[in-house]
Amino acid sequence: MAATNWTLPLADPTAELTTVGGKGASLARLAGSALPVPDGFHVVTDAYRAFVDSETVATALKADLDAEAVAELFASADLPAGLAEELTEHCGKLSAPFAVRSSATAEDLPDLSFAGQMDSFLNVTEPADVIAAVRSCWASLWTDRAVEYRRRNDIDSTGLAIAVVVQELVPARISGVLFTADPVSHRTDHLMVNSTWGLGESLVDGTVTGDQYIIDKASHTVITRDLGDKTVEAVPTETGTRQRPITGDRRSGSTLTDDQLALLAELGTRIEDLYGRPMDIEWAWTDEPHILQARPITGLAEDREVWNDSLIGDFLWTSVNLGEAMPNVMTPAAWALIRENLTVAMVLPEPKPVPLAGNIGGRLYLNYSAMIGTATALGFGRLMSSASEIVFGGLPADLTVPPLPMPRGRIIRQTLSAGVRAMRQLRHYQGNLDRLVAEYPQRCERARQAIHSADGPERLQQIWTEHCAPLFHDAPRMLAAGSRVNATILTRLRPWLRRLVDEADVSALTSGAGAGGQEMASLGPLRGLQQLADGQIDRDTYAARWGHRCPDELEVSTPRPAEDPEWIDRQLANLAGAPDVDELLELQSRRRAEAMDRFRAAHPRQVAKLRRWLSKNAESVRAREATRSESVRCIWVMREWMIKVGEVTGLSDDVFFLSPPEMLRVLAGDSTVASVIPARKAAHRHYQALPVYPTLIRGRFDPEAWAADPHRRTDRFEKATGRLPTRTAGDDSATVSGTPGSAGVVEGIARVIIDPDDAGMLEVGEILVTKVTNVGWTPIFPRAAAVVTDIGATLSHAAIVARELGIPAVVGTGVATERLRSGDRVRVDGSTGTVEVLSLRDCRVNTRWLWRRGATITSIMETIVFVHGLGSGPRAWHPQRIALQGRYRVVTPTLPGHGDKPGPFTLRSAVEAVTDELCRGAHLVGMAAGGTIALLAAMTHSPLLGSLTLSSPITHQTTTGALHRAVAAVATPSMLRSILWLPESPNPATRAVIAEDLAACGRTTIREALTKLSHIDLRPRLDQVTVPTLVLAGQRDRVGIDAATETAYRLSEARLHLVPDAGRMWNLELPNTFNRILTGFIDVHTHRTVGG
Repeated sequence: MAATNWTLPLADPTAELTTVGGKGASLARLAGSALPVPDGFHVVTDAYRAFVDSETVATALKADLDAEAVAELFASADLPAGLAEELTEHCGKLSAPFAVRSSATAEDLPDLSFAGQMDSFLNVTEPADVIAAVRSCWASLWTDRAVEYRRRNDIDSTGLAIAVVVQELVPARISGVLFTADPVSHRTDHLMVNSTWGLGESLVDGTVTGDQYIIDKASHTVITRDLGDKTVEAVPTETGTRQRPITGDRRSGSTLTDDQLALLAELGTRIEDLYGRPMDIEWAWTDEPHILQARPITGLAEDREVWNDSLIGDFLWTSVNLGEAMPNVMTPAAWALIRENLTVAMVLPEPKPVPLAGNIGGRLYLNYSAMIGTATALGFGRLMSSASEIVFGGLPADLTVPPLPMPRGRIIRQTLSAGVRAMRQLRHYQGNLDRLVAEYPQRCERARQAIHSADGPERLQQIWTEHCAPLFHDAPRMLAAGSRVNATILTRLRPWLRRLVDEADVSALTSGAGAGGQEMASLGPLRGLQQLADGQIDRDTYAARWGHRCPDELEVSTPRPAEDPEWIDRQLANLAGAPDVDELLELQSRRRAEAMDRFRAAHPRQVAKLRRWLSKNAESVRAREATRSESVRCIWVMREWMIKVGEVTGLSDDVFFLSPPEMLRVLAGDSTVASVIPARKAAHRHYQALPVYPTLIRGRFDPEAWAADPHRRTDRFEKATGRLPTRTAGDDSATVSGTPGSAGVVEGIARVIIDPDDAGMLEVGEILVTKVTNVGWTPIFPRAAAVVTDIGATLSHAAIVARELGIPAVVGTGVATERLRSGDRVRVDGSTGTVEVLSLRDCRVNTRWLWRRGATITSIMETIVFVHGLGSGPRAWHPQRIALQGRYRVVTPTLPGHGDKPGPFTLRSAVEAVTDELCRGAHLVGMAAGGTIALLAAMTHSPLLGSLTLSSPITHQTTTGALHRAVAAVATPSMLRSILWLPESPNPATRAVIAEDLAACGRTTIREALTKLSHIDLRPRLDQVTVPTLVLAGQRDRVGIDAATETAYRLSEARLHLVPDAGRMWNLELPNTFNRILTGFIDVHTHRTVGG
């Protein structure tokens, strides 16, 4: 191309990304493929470069001008020689009016669309106006929004250029957008069409709610149609466009016929085939369709595997017990290890083809039907049922166990011989158990040393054969042997004791497995910490003994605590202020002795039998815990071998998406194995974004449909299940029931904690409420006055450790984390297995029960309630919670329809979710739509509040039309982020949090919420807010600044603070600045008086 040739024909084959930008290259490709694209031409990137390289412009740009100054400069500086003449000539060959559109070299890419970042101009009639529009398109590369978009997406502006596309403007009767894959459901066999009357700008900017059609891609038939309320249409005028009202049937009627939709579907399929991927297509219709633009759909889910063993038939599945060691979504590597070893550890052959364990949406479940059905066929079903109730918990009375779909004879033939072999192995391992357990740590250490020194694929294959495979073979067999030491005592001791003594004495007498100097692995990490704090052992010794135990210890991709240099310090911090572990154990020892005295007095002839059985029980507990600990140590070895495989093969952490046999194939040189990794990673990300599934699942379970159900149950799933009654505001008599785990009655403040990393939120003497615990939670227990779990049974971790420490526990409630809220005052009765909600209290007063002194103390702690925005979740306040907890009581409620909180979303339900957490003197903080909810709460609760802080609040419908645009339901995930003002943070962790929360929330909730918010106007009611208020906004948040300024002006006791270099959710990007401003304001409005 000559230096003075500033234009190219629209379909020119040399029109590539570097010469005509992303939009121009796409249009050239479409036009060159005989698709109906309006005629036009390109103004190439060399024209822009020549313009900005001129001395006048280049010198001015070095001065770091703002957007307004850049626009003035670009409008007046001299154009490259000959450009004006070329533009005038080409316009003369086309029919006016024109559409003039920007086309940047980083635009319309597969992973970044740049949608809406650069300017376009419609209905341009004269060549002189086309020239002016070209200047304005160039300048739009330097608007605040375009610069910020590049910064958020880490795009270097150096060398970035912009082209311009000039086309004949289509006098559209109908306009819209066509997605060749459904951007909401991610179904690639569907197309979505959105349309409205007139030009498309009224649909794109959200002025109207258009029509939406879902079309079957194969047959081009319409599946669903959702007709919008099309109040206006954009039409051309002499100076641009205007909005013209729509009346009559056109307003609510369909814009497109089925024949027109079929033709659009045909064009969309052709374009998708041309690009080889799902596309986002803008179109217009006169008497025929015209394609205006096509870009890849960004944010569409990748091809992914389906992990759902519930689809194999009608079986009952449970996550109790197994869910302790694997509480999160599994990687394929972890699932491969578990699947191979579980049947060995249970000494129960699989009744193939029915599996004993299943992967349901990435989570680990036991097939209860297979377990009971096989045991029944082999003649010990009653014994298995009794043992299962202790290990896996009792089943609801109205829940039946579906039988295995095969006759007993077939089950026996398939399992008997394997069962006999398993029993022979079991006897061998039981006879050598003490030696095997004692030698196992040294065997693991030798394997780890060999792995660390491995220098190539051949050596790693050899290490697998020599070290890993034998360790992997022995681990489940040791666990099977340890779990069956004095196995019958499990089903005999507690029922016998309950006939003779009350539940408190049963709990006391069956504790003490670690007494008398005997080591109990579940308590090991806790007792080791106490020894470390007392100087009895050093840090290396502690890490060697317990560095392999963690909350997600069966997940091979999870780092072991010993890999984290700061891990021990965090564990020691959990002990700070908590009762001394040895004193707790001594106190429980005295209770046990007192219970024995009472038993001796009441049943003197049974004492000898009791002592024998208690000794057998203690031996059983210790053996089971010790072999489980060593089995987990094996997982650490497997992890280090896999990490080395990733290093040697270049797969890095992707290795965890392969099974060990597949890894061995990669080491042998088979590079094709890695092709499965992308689909598995996509599946893992997808299932991680869903809420935790029910504890009990019967039949075929659809994780996505369940997660989308606003009335979903978290305790059980079956087709006949109705809605779970949920607690309403003010219902102070709500009771949660579960299995008695450890006897005792305690009243106190509930603290709901899902992640053990948030253990610092649990104040000493509060009641820990969580989904499930395992050994990684053990160091937290001394802080708790009681423990309540959703998942668990008599032999679950929470029950065992609580009994040893003398802490009341109720396990297996199914719904505690849903029904109880942090700050509730509750009564936990570990003898009856009930948790009663008493009332809310002044949550600034923190009452702590100190076990070792039996004294009650009261201290003051200000409460801050953080309200997240739409499409977000409590994790949006994670930096504030981490930084402020301890100094303040931090509460982060979940709004309805978000995360695990059932919907539907209404303003009333959202406000209730917030006001349920308020107490006298609380400080309320809201972000964006969360600010709207906070404002509504403050209107009725101002006398209760200490202060109110609003960041970029939404008080009325904005002129951007973002709310209407979302309600129009044309949003892809990336568009939703833009609509909801969620940042594309440069921090990967922040991006992951935003993406996961948005996925968990779902489009239905967003539509419900934005529909409500699009009609709200709080400005006339702001005088009802009488609490001191701080209004914040980031200076990069243009919409937020306007809303914040008006809100601060209208509130009687408000001050405005604009923050430099801050966007919308700046609490995530500038957490230290946010925390400093917030706490400075709160401290001024804190009145430290004791209440309650």
